[in-house]
Amino acid sequence: SRALAGLAIGLIGYSIYLFVLRAFYAHQDTRTPFVINCFQNLLNIALAFLLVGRFDLLGLGIAFSASYLGAALLALHVLGIKVPGFPVGPTLAALTRMLVASLAMAVVIWLAVRPVGDDDGAGAFLRVTAGIAIGSLAYLGGLTLMRAPEVVQLRSVTAGLRARIGGRTLRRSAGPTTNDGDSVGEDHQSVAVNDDGGTAVGEVDGAPTLGDDRLLGRHDGQPARDD
Repeated sequence: SRALAGLAIGLIGYSIYLFVLRAFYAHQDTRTPFVINCFQNLLNIALAFLLVGRFDLLGLGIAFSASYLGAALLALHVLGIKVPGFPVGPTLAALTRMLVASLAMAVVIWLAVRPVGDDDGAGAFLRVTAGIAIGSLAYLGGLTLMRAPEVVQLRSVTAGLRARIGGRTLRRSAGPTTNDGDSVGEDHQSVAVNDDGGTAVGEVDGAPTLGDDRLLGRHDGQPARDD
């Protein structure tokens, strides 16, 4: 567990390192990733000699984490030189905001979940669940306070999803419509009673009824015949 704790510190640096190296590969450059990788290995070995004797396995994990973080920063710097349009500054600013929000989240979780649950069984499950919920809120809250652009984008995406779901709900509640915009199944007909006691189906929306003798071809109560 101590080694995992040390390795967890470098997850951000390790992720950045791998993705930045792929940017070099996309430019058909394999020499630069090789040199950066050699630097990372040498830094890892040097830090391991310094930290393992004092912190044991935790020191080994910290050595890995620190070496990957240093290699990630070097890779970003070199990529900014090789690709002038690459936004190194905004990328580092975004990563800094995420790092600060993550540290704040860790502190909040450590303070909030200590009195919750237990170290094993159902108590451990309760503690993990509470930690996930509280940590998510703390992380989003930290990014919101720092006005991170990612939060603005998340809000716009959420608003778009709500608008789509609301539009579908309104269309379903209104029912299916025909090409003329009339709801399917809406009753537009009525039955009219003629003077002679007969019945005819007619429209009630202002159009002439089919019960009109002239429309039905009737004259004096008899059907009209073609000459």
